[in-house]
Amino acid sequence: MKTQMDTGESDLVLPRERGSYALLLRLDQSAWLQIGRLGRWPFAAGYYLYLGSALGPGGLAARLRRHLSPVERPFWHIDYLRRQAVVTAVWVQENPVRLECTWAALAAQWPGVTIPVPRFGASDCRCAAHLVYSSSGFGEPGRDE
Repeated sequence: MKTQMDTGESDLVLPRERGSYALLLRLDQSAWLQIGRLGRWPFAAGYYLYLGSALGPGGLAARLRRHLSPVERPFWHIDYLRRQAVVTAVWVQENPVRLECTWAALAAQWPGVTIPVPRFGASDCRCAAHLVYSSSGFGEPGRDE
């Protein structure tokens, strides 16, 4: 899996191929957030890992450009969280196969990880959620443990 850090930099290179991705988000203060039709949920301060795929036109570059831009009109569940949280890292895997469900199931099993909102990001599959939470982070490169 390729790692892209420093998501605020203008020279971030995003692959145009199709693939799956992971967004690491940091929420500095706890908040209650409306998540589309899922309703209003409490979000604790800490780190959130969102797993997604970009198999349509424009591939990973188009999807990630949207996820790294300010949210004007929320569409996906992740857009509602991104209004309050900061994307701090992006990991991508170029592959025409949808990997987000497998990754989400594995991430949900990590010690200290919880699913903050059932079905978050999983409207089009049978996963428990495509978002997991950790109060202390996910061991991302460049972060002091």
